[in-house]
Amino acid sequence: MNYIAYLGPEGTYTQKAAEHLQAQERLTGFRLLPLKSIDCVFDALNKHDASYGVIPLENSYLVTDF
Repeated sequence: MNYIAYLGPEGTYTQKAAEHLQAQERLTGFRLLPLKSIDCVFDALNKHDASYGVIPLENSYLVTDF
């Protein structure tokens, strides 16, 4: 079975992103695999336990006065 690993738990925005990837790329034979850490997602990819990985990126920025 093919997996899309993502930073869990279920119900997070990362799961929604993984579902979007699955739909966008038409990965119908893939199951979602929630994992407990970003390192676990990378480990799953390195060990070929998952074909894709989805992790969150920080979406904020720092504004400073100059």
